[in-house]
Amino acid sequence: FFFAPQAMALAFPHDVWALVAAYLRPNDLIRGMRQTCSSLRHTLQASLQCLDFRGFLPLIRSPDLLEAFLREFPSISHATLVPFQDTEATLRALHDAGAALCSLDLSHATGVDDQLLERLPALFPGLTALNINGNRVCVTKAGVACLLAQVPGLRTLSTPRIEFPDADAEPLQLQHLVVSGLDTADVVRAAPHLHTLTDLSLSHCPGMTSEGFVALAQACSQLQALELHGLRIEGAALAAFAEHCTALTSLGLPKCQNLNNPDLTDVRTTSPMGIHSMLMAELHTVKLRRTAAGPKAAWRSVDSIIADSCWALTSLTLRDIQVGDAGFQTILRSCPGLRTLHTRGVRNLTAAGLVDLGAHCRSLSSLSLEGCVELQDMALAEVGQCDGLRFLSISNCPQLSTEGFRSVVDGCRGLRTVLCALHVLNKPRGLRQVLVDDALLGRAWEAWPQLSRFATTQQAFSLAGFANVAASLHNLSLEDCPVDDEVLRCIALRCPQLQRLVLRHTQRVRKDVEPQCLGFTSEGLRHFTGHRCLEELDLTYNWTLWEGLQSIVRSCKRLQRLYFGYRKPEPQALEELVQDNAALALHLQYHNYQP
Repeated sequence: FFFAPQAMALAFPHDVWALVAAYLRPNDLIRGMRQTCSSLRHTLQASLQCLDFRGFLPLIRSPDLLEAFLREFPSISHATLVPFQDTEATLRALHDAGAALCSLDLSHATGVDDQLLERLPALFPGLTALNINGNRVCVTKAGVACLLAQVPGLRTLSTPRIEFPDADAEPLQLQHLVVSGLDTADVVRAAPHLHTLTDLSLSHCPGMTSEGFVALAQACSQLQALELHGLRIEGAALAAFAEHCTALTSLGLPKCQNLNNPDLTDVRTTSPMGIHSMLMAELHTVKLRRTAAGPKAAWRSVDSIIADSCWALTSLTLRDIQVGDAGFQTILRSCPGLRTLHTRGVRNLTAAGLVDLGAHCRSLSSLSLEGCVELQDMALAEVGQCDGLRFLSISNCPQLSTEGFRSVVDGCRGLRTVLCALHVLNKPRGLRQVLVDDALLGRAWEAWPQLSRFATTQQAFSLAGFANVAASLHNLSLEDCPVDDEVLRCIALRCPQLQRLVLRHTQRVRKDVEPQCLGFTSEGLRHFTGHRCLEELDLTYNWTLWEGLQSIVRSCKRLQRLYFGYRKPEPQALEELVQDNAALALHLQYHNYQP
């Protein structure tokens, strides 16, 4: 690494050097930097601008090593802290080393409170991006208001709550804001500080009324991305965003019945009771209740708002909003530039709503149809026409079968991520859905040699299904899929880049005896010994196989998250695991499970 030819070394982009450096131990990185040529040293120093302590865990335990590391890399401008780290001491060390941080991620850090926020501007006066969204308990509105008053140049802020300065104060320059708990009074007071916003994400705002959303739309005329979670918005309020925020390109909408199509009162939809009836091989139909306040004429559905707007949407997310096939076709025709289309729990959507999907949205690269319970195999035949897809999720769609999945395999050859978890009610006495079998899985590996993530549940696979598994896999999840040692051996040999492996509930456990020939054993786990890339291993709801676990922990030094359980382990066994790999002290979790 350090003694590569200089011309070749300097030709690499900065992000490549930063990625390679993350795989080296801090001691080796510092020692090698002192031995290499000045040109490569300067290149590396300029490349490593982001210090993520999740990748440099030894720096947490050794202040001297952290000080030496910061001296060697003075160009660090972004830092991400981890749980159980002394936040204030680390920030003080960064300041004393002369790190001019402009971006700081404290979302998972401990000890973040109003007092720390008050001291941040003095430590890093050039701060432009701050994430404290995971510190809901100790951070108050007063603390955030004090921070904003001292750092008016902040561009990006993610916070659990916020209180804006008064209208006569210096206007803020916020461009990206992620916040929860806003109410109408906050928006009215904050209007002078919101005119520069281009990206806004709101969640859980029970105090927001239609008047508040209208005022927000009027204040944020430059908005380009709007994400709403867990709140109620009327059609008239969304129409105000369409009127005032004409540059919007990304829209995410929450579950809200007031955005449903009012003409769907007689269209079949599957209720929770209907899903139960599917267990008896028939769909139960109910009428969609109209719950919006006011007359039907004042009820604006999301498809009509999008059709009447001048938005050029490239990303759209709909969560449990019922627009019907005709409404979905209206959205597709109104958004020809869509690159990301995610729907979750959208009922009344059948293959008719996806007709000519590839023709309407030629740039579509990410598609999620998760929880659309009325989709059948003909819908996946339409999806198969989208040859530019890179991401596809068809999880929790109980009426899909191998025929539909085969259409996706044959048509979408460029997929990088495929999520196909079965419905939660797919049990031996329930739906008995089969989406992928061994033959079709082998065919999928051949069609997707570049696949990096694959997840499925409740499927029975043998060695034949993984004989030619994609070597490019980084993330593999086989929850509730029985596998044996031979399958694990094949995965370990063919997937050297695997970073995350999920084998939850993959053993068939008997209540009376230890598992013998009921699933994988310690021998299967030992095949992953020496995997340099493995960072997360999930063995929840399986028998704890200590010999295999210890072998993996000793040899996989990048392993940071380990989930396992069944029987409560002895304290001495846990101590041995932590001693073998100190990184597990941050993420070791135990799930107690009794069959």
